[in-house]
Amino acid sequence: MTIIARTSYVLPLTTIFRRRQLPLPGRILVRQGQKVMPNDVIAEASLPSGHLILDVARGLGVPPLKADQLIDRAPGDHISAGDLIAARPGMFFSRTMRTPVDGKIVSVRNGKVLVQQSEASLELKAAYAGTVSEVIPERGVILELSGALIQGVWGNGKAEFGVMQIAAQAQNTILKLDRIDVSLRGGILVGGHLAEAETLTSLAEIPIRGLILASMPSRLIKTALSMPYPILLTEGFGKLPMNLPAFRLLATNAGREVSLTASHFQAHQGIVPEVLIPLPVTGKPQPPPAPRQLAPQNRVKIVWSPYSAQTGVIQSLSPEPVSFQAGLRYPAAQVKLDSGELAAVPMANLVVLEYK
Repeated sequence: MTIIARTSYVLPLTTIFRRRQLPLPGRILVRQGQKVMPNDVIAEASLPSGHLILDVARGLGVPPLKADQLIDRAPGDHISAGDLIAARPGMFFSRTMRTPVDGKIVSVRNGKVLVQQSEASLELKAAYAGTVSEVIPERGVILELSGALIQGVWGNGKAEFGVMQIAAQAQNTILKLDRIDVSLRGGILVGGHLAEAETLTSLAEIPIRGLILASMPSRLIKTALSMPYPILLTEGFGKLPMNLPAFRLLATNAGREVSLTASHFQAHQGIVPEVLIPLPVTGKPQPPPAPRQLAPQNRVKIVWSPYSAQTGVIQSLSPEPVSFQAGLRYPAAQVKLDSGELAAVPMANLVVLEYK
């Protein structure tokens, strides 16, 4: 039986290429061969402007015809946020209407002012330390990066760059409030399991730049998505320890600057949440190996209970489906876990762990 397995990379030194692209056409600010840092702006675009209707009649409390007479602006006028649009004088106090945005007046009619908002600028940052390998005209670039690579399974859609600090003594350390203090300010933290929303919000108040965890409860997803810093899970939801190769690689690089890209997992597009640790290299390290077939001697990680996050080596593949709980039958592999136990695991629950 031939099955191409999903692959997770934990590599101490490799070369990868990453596309950084604008969502709409824009202007590229770098050239091929140029070295960039994560916070460098590499491209920019103008966002389409919107329109805003100012209801002057309602704001001043007068009929539309009267409001037209009080409006002290005309179509074509350029205005800045806070500029006076109209005023209604009174014996004891006056009412005024001001624009909340920069823009240009399009029309004045029936007591309303239509404002075309000024264009906003969208900046695209490199997010990684690397070299521009290719320029994609009007869209972005492809960056070449060298260093250690650790991939995860879930991210909250944010990215940051900073110094990595280890806040976990072991793979299953629980990150609690009593372990949080101002010494963590500005760092990207590596923890084991996090269980409480209050811990996430306290880290935002310090503030930290990012968080790498093994796992957290699924009930914290909404809170994690609202945090201002990136959050990456190496294993997933529940109470799972970090796989040992990933934990060791992160721990041995404590104190280094890292790029944490906690992308939303989109396997069909090759978008995976990941940590890249830039390292000085001579020459060009080998790129990650291509995904391969499940086979004996593959190093694998198990992604479902009862062996979640455990790692081991495939001993054999069953030629026929194997019965599991509730009488369900699946293609399976015999895996020798790092604990020494031999376990039958559905092939769909295995991820090939590429590491060195």
